[in-house]
Amino acid sequence: MEVRDRPLGHLFFEHMLNRPNAICQIDAATGKSETNASVLSRSIRLARCLRQFGAKPGDVLALNGKNHLDLHIPYYAALLNGMPIVGVDPMLKFEEIKKLFKLTTPKIAFCQCEHFTEAVAELGLDTRIVTFTDGKYSMENFIREFDEKDRKEFR
Repeated sequence: MEVRDRPLGHLFFEHMLNRPNAICQIDAATGKSETNASVLSRSIRLARCLRQFGAKPGDVLALNGKNHLDLHIPYYAALLNGMPIVGVDPMLKFEEIKKLFKLTTPKIAFCQCEHFTEAVAELGLDTRIVTFTDGKYSMENFIREFDEKDRKEFR
């Protein structure tokens, strides 16, 4: 199979496996870093949770936040599941977010923005909001809720 015939999630998966000890990302604010193996493991875990949640290839994942080590995990998890990703600029105003969500109708949104919940409610969308901060709707709680107990191999 040629590279052009392969989904982007497959290419990401193989690249991360080929160089597991390479540094994948560095948080400039804290100096913390993470290897390809760690990013891949966390991305697969979230991809499994997204499937348990009911996300399917073609469902849209919205992503918004300032740079930190968790920000790219939903992006990679979406790639692994064949989900289109809509990046939402952290500087967008409420009306702009609402217009974007009306066009893209995300199934799930990972964010650091309080306007997401308001936009989803006003549009009557059934979008799950997951935050990067602590709290009831945090990414950590989402993973806890949907993590598979039997740890089947990711396919």
